[in-house]
Amino acid sequence: MVTTLLFSLLLYNSYSAVLMASLAVTNPTLPFINLEDVARKGTHALCVRNLSYAYMRLKEKESNEEVAPRWRDVVSRKPCGNVVDNRGLEAALCKWRVAVLETPSNMGVVTANASLSCQMKQIRGQYFAVPVSLELRARFPYTSLINS
Repeated sequence: MVTTLLFSLLLYNSYSAVLMASLAVTNPTLPFINLEDVARKGTHALCVRNLSYAYMRLKEKESNEEVAPRWRDVVSRKPCGNVVDNRGLEAALCKWRVAVLETPSNMGVVTANASLSCQMKQIRGQYFAVPVSLELRARFPYTSLINS
């Protein structure tokens, strides 16, 4: 009887140790692997600030009011229907089946200011390149250094 109890205790402890070790080293699987996958699967709402560069890039043309048809279903879905500022992002962050498309610097501000009841997972990647121009006055003394 005692031998059986000790053996079952040994089995229980070894099973618990293996389970804890595997949970510690395995990464949880994510429901999508990139931005295109969010639109293709359609399982999550995509929160994007309406006045951001990312929102503009989801449109077919910059002059359009709405995003492209393939993004419309995931961007307009609740709770992400009309996100204008960081407060809208904060309200939607920990909702079920929500993905947020935001710059790392702004997302850092949002998560620092909000008291989150969930953990965030970041899928790194460069989704949009931002074209910028550098305007200088005529005969600026360091133009040749900047151009080289």
